[in-house]
Amino acid sequence: VVSMPNLRIIDYVLGPTGSMHDSSSFELSSIAQDPWAWFLEHEWIWADSAYGLAPWCIVPYKRPFSLVESNEKFNYYLSKIRIKSEHVMGMLKGRFSSLRGLCQQITEPRDHLLALKWIESCLILHNLILDIEQGSEDDDEFTARMLREGMSANGEDGHDIDFDEIVVVGRISPGEWHRCELKAQLLDSLDFENV
Repeated sequence: VVSMPNLRIIDYVLGPTGSMHDSSSFELSSIAQDPWAWFLEHEWIWADSAYGLAPWCIVPYKRPFSLVESNEKFNYYLSKIRIKSEHVMGMLKGRFSSLRGLCQQITEPRDHLLALKWIESCLILHNLILDIEQGSEDDDEFTARMLREGMSANGEDGHDIDFDEIVVVGRISPGEWHRCELKAQLLDSLDFENV
């Protein structure tokens, strides 16, 4: 499930069985298959460290890089954002208790398809309930602003990237470049708040 800060689900993958890793399932999503159909040039999603880093998919630093103080701070604030996805799953299971354990025997492919349709119905109803609770079909202003935030790829945003903290073998990837830009922006904003 891929969700927005307002808890709206924007993409999901159904079908793979529980033995498939989340990151492998995500590779089957329409966002992963064609990210630029979903995002403008400077838009991205936050994901946990199990997922791959890309310009449109920003993940926390892993060891040993997570031990660098600025990366540790970046990971801390990223975890505060990513908790929203846990809220979505909790809300889904709270609203639709059948998602905690679908009581249906699956003995043939048709049973599996029926279970998938049940789950998909819950996902769709979740978004409809959000529309009703918010009194509008439009995403709130906060969500629109969050989606449009980003930084220029050419480095003209005034934020310095500390390349001494990055161990580079060859070229830095576009995903790593974007993550460094976002980290610089975060650290600058934290410094501004502490002034």
